[in-house]
Amino acid sequence: MTRRRAAEEVDLDKIIEIGHKNEPARDFGQHVMVHREMHDRVREVFSGYPHIVADDALISRVTDLTVTIRDEASTSIEAYLKIGLALIDLENALDEQDDVIDTYFRGQLVPFSKAHASKITTVARDFRAGRYSKATGRSLSPRELPPIMVAYDIRCLSDEEMRIAAQRGLIDPMTSRAAVQTFREEIKSLAITDGAVNQIKLQKELGKLTKKKAGLETQLAMVCIQIETIKEQIKAQEGQRYLHAAE
Repeated sequence: MTRRRAAEEVDLDKIIEIGHKNEPARDFGQHVMVHREMHDRVREVFSGYPHIVADDALISRVTDLTVTIRDEASTSIEAYLKIGLALIDLENALDEQDDVIDTYFRGQLVPFSKAHASKITTVARDFRAGRYSKATGRSLSPRELPPIMVAYDIRCLSDEEMRIAAQRGLIDPMTSRAAVQTFREEIKSLAITDGAVNQIKLQKELGKLTKKKAGLETQLAMVCIQIETIKEQIKAQEGQRYLHAAE
C-alpha cells in the first residue's frame, strides 16, 4: 500500500455534521475503560508485528480510530460516511502491506469485514469527490444518499448511468437494492454504455420486439374472429327462440 497521507487527510467535520445533541453524554470513566480495553486488544491483534507494537504513537492512533469506527457503526448513511473516512485514515496510519490490514480486520476490532469496509471507504471517497452530486447536478448532503450498500451499488454504475439513475430518483434515502438491480437490468436491455447507445444491440432488440408484436397481432386477429363467431351464434340462437315463441 502506498503512502497517501497528505492526499487523504481531511477535516471530517467539514464533510459530515453528525449531531449528537439529543444523546446522553458518555460517562467519562466508562469511556476511559473502553479505550484502555481497546488499546490492549489492538496490541494483542498486532502481536505478530513487533515494529507496530513497539510504536506507541501508532498503537494509540489505531486505537482512537477503532473506537471512532465502533462508535459510529450504525445504519445512518452519515455515520457510515464518517466511518469510511476514518477507515481511510486508518489505512494511511498503518501504511503497510495488505497483510497488516488483513490482520487488523481478522482481529475483529470493528463490526464488519475488510470487504465490507472497502465498500464503505469507496462510497466515502466518491461522496467526497462529489460523484453523487455531479450525477444529480446539485450539491448533495449525506442525508440525501441511499443506505450505504445501495449507495455502493449506484457508484458501480458508469457516470452516464448514474446520471440516468438520478433522473429516475434513485439517489434517494428510500431507494432499495432491488430497485437499483431492476434499473441495471433495464439499462442493460437499452444497451447504454458510457453514454453511448449500442446500435447493434438496439437493432436486435427492435427485431425481437417487432416479431413479438406481429405474433400478438396475429393472436389478436384470431381472438377477434372468435368473438365475432360467438356473437353470430348467440344472434342465431336468439332468432330461433323468437321464431318458436311466435309459433
